[in-house]
Amino acid sequence: MGEYRLCGNSVLRLADDAVIPDDPANRDWAEYQEWLAGGGVPDPEPEPYEPPVIVPNTVSKLGLKRALDELGLWGDVKATIASDPDVQEEWDLAIEISRTDRLTLLMIAAMGFTDEEVDQLIIRAHELVRPAPASA
Repeated sequence: MGEYRLCGNSVLRLADDAVIPDDPANRDWAEYQEWLAGGGVPDPEPEPYEPPVIVPNTVSKLGLKRALDELGLWGDVKATIASDPDVQEEWDLAIEISRTDRLTLLMIAAMGFTDEEVDQLIIRAHELVRPAPASA
């Protein structure tokens, strides 16, 4: 670990967490420039934090239909559901579809989705029915 870390257009002095702006009139900036001239190498700016992607446990039927429509697969899935009266009845009665639901597992098998593709489909389905943020 070095003495300084890059921080956007500024530099962070690690000894006291002081943010030093890129300003030639600033005494700390001048000291930093001398440190650089003497061979100092600042630590790189850390990568931005990316929160983990959370796959919802359930998704609405409308969201799932919309996500499958985007992929051009809704017609095939709808036909698969309609081909089995028990599955059709479950679809008709369901409010939400769970990741581990028989309906979901049937769709996965029928479409040949990988686990990652199912996760992406569920995430997208959730996005398609989530209300837009209120504007101020």
